[in-house]
Amino acid sequence: MPHTFVGDFIVDDHVPPADLSLVTPFAGEGVNTGMTDALVLAQEMVKYMHDEKTLDDSVRDYEENMFPRAAKAAAKTLKGKTNHFSATGATDLAAMFRKHFSEQQSNARAS
Repeated sequence: MPHTFVGDFIVDDHVPPADLSLVTPFAGEGVNTGMTDALVLAQEMVKYMHDEKTLDDSVRDYEENMFPRAAKAAAKTLKGKTNHFSATGATDLAAMFRKHFSEQQSNARAS
């Protein structure tokens, strides 16, 4: 039985709703990845329902699209987790937020 990144299982031509992401929250990618997975899976299921593809082909194409995206999200969140718990993690995070806020202020003044 195929298992997708967002926690779906394909069982007897039925795809339950996705509500599980396998990435940690340290990069903010869980919802983004899950929403993209749901969109691509829905597109593949439409192709199956319109007899443009077999179910196996739709699931295979979805997974071929999903696995590289999942790997990228997992790598990004691992980096975020590692940085978060590093010796300078809190200082680095505060500096990142200060820089972002400063850039937003500069952009607002320039507008």
